[in-house]
Amino acid sequence: MTEQTKKRQPSQEQLAAMGRGRRASASVGAYLEALEQHKPKRGRRVSAEELEARIDKTKDIAANSTSALQRLNATQELIDLERRLEEARAPKIDLSALEKGFVEFGATYASSKGISYEAFRAVGVPPAVLKAAGIQK
Repeated sequence: MTEQTKKRQPSQEQLAAMGRGRRASASVGAYLEALEQHKPKRGRRVSAEELEARIDKTKDIAANSTSALQRLNATQELIDLERRLEEARAPKIDLSALEKGFVEFGATYASSKGISYEAFRAVGVPPAVLKAAGIQK
């Protein structure tokens, strides 16, 4: 084997830097995904009990309607309401743990990738979290 065909092995320092980069990327990515999934929805919050009452009413309409169009619309509304009820009952993700990871690695990730304060704000990261992470305007 010649010198050019030998495989280079990364040094311990390079391996450690790659590991830090992977942890930073994973922490920032997990926080951004959680923010996106738990973005507040517009309008009045509806409790699970209210959704259940609406589901019962809609089931009654779907079962007793003489109009095919009313049954179709009631069936679609029932599907939508059941999906909303499932989302309302889903366990909530603890954003505080993910936020800690973002605060720890956010500035490192931003500087290595050239990501600005404005870009983080545009995807929904609160200003207080950016400040805690050391990401400046």
